[in-house]
Amino acid sequence: MFFNGFVGQLIAGAKITIWITIFSIGVGILVGLLFMVGEMSKKILCNSITLVTAFIRGVPELLVIFIIYFGGTILLSRVFGTYREVNGFISGVIALGIIYGSYASQILRGAFLMIQKGQIESSKALGLSKFIIFRDILFPQIFRYAFPGLSNLCLVTLKDSSLVSLIGLQDLMFNTQLAADASYKPFTFYSLSALIYLFLTSLFEVSCKIIAGRNKYEF
Repeated sequence: MFFNGFVGQLIAGAKITIWITIFSIGVGILVGLLFMVGEMSKKILCNSITLVTAFIRGVPELLVIFIIYFGGTILLSRVFGTYREVNGFISGVIALGIIYGSYASQILRGAFLMIQKGQIESSKALGLSKFIIFRDILFPQIFRYAFPGLSNLCLVTLKDSSLVSLIGLQDLMFNTQLAADASYKPFTFYSLSALIYLFLTSLFEVSCKIIAGRNKYEF
């Protein structure tokens, strides 16, 4: 009976946590691929990408979220001439996606370097375009080699998603704090929240193992 008034609130927050994690991982993989390509391109672009990734990896994740959220609010306000606040979900996804991508780029780059150069040279000799070579030959192998590292980043992103509660997004952590304050039982609800996060991380981990198992013998 004690949890009846707050169970729905925690479940709703857990759903937001799941969705923001999934979207952040999707954005992060795209950002990671772009950063990987940029770091292996011409010197000017490579240096620029290196500085960006070094900055993101060198500051706390919370600061990146604040910069995206408040920076986006300032930008929108100036564009429209009136105060416009950035959507918390969108800014959270962008911030977590950039953070994920900054770390993922190094994993993806390492996976790319594991591919034998002869495959690329043979593909070029057959007259295949760069896009076809990347899509059909390089990316599947990069994904295979990088998957263990990327799956670990997925778990980190799931836990880091709790930081978006500080920009007002009603995720699991935000709703847990509301329940704890309203019930005057912080230990109870934070412990319950920990169990929910543990369940979610276990679910993500099992999903990653299933995907890894299906792709184990493809190459």
